[in-house]
Amino acid sequence: MTNLADTLAASRANYERTLAEHERARADLQAAALDAWRAGMRPATIADHTGLTTSYLRKLARDAELPAA
Repeated sequence: MTNLADTLAASRANYERTLAEHERARADLQAAALDAWRAGMRPATIADHTGLTTSYLRKLARDAELPAA
């Protein structure tokens, strides 16, 4: 049982250690996607390049008070 508990503890520590970096990377991706939106790139093209869905991109644009594409 100790081995499993140690594995769980190590996994949690790794998750917590990398969480802030992941959140920064996500924010950078969202910002880049919104920059592309502002530049007039089509949502489908942004989705192809980012892996974000067009629905999610539209939500980000609405939240940023950007005009619909």
